[in-house]
Amino acid sequence: MKLEEVISKYGEVKLTFDFYHKHTFKFEGTAPDGTHIGAYCGGDAQAIFNKEIFSDSTDTLGNIIGKWYYVQLVRQGETIFELEDFSK
Repeated sequence: MKLEEVISKYGEVKLTFDFYHKHTFKFEGTAPDGTHIGAYCGGDAQAIFNKEIFSDSTDTLGNIIGKWYYVQLVRQGETIFELEDFSK
């Protein structure tokens, strides 16, 4: 699956804050077709210093993708898309 397809099909899926661990925030959500989406940002103290994220924070995949360093989509236990960019 290509990035453009992911944004078109899953861009409006709402992701909610899941956890924070060692300078990394994780958001996750589930699309109507059952695809699980996980998005991660951070990685070090400098990367998260200016991010305001609260326990009830939400965002859409379309807003997050390309800005966060790792996004993964899993359907029925199989990864159908991954985006890694550790410069984020």
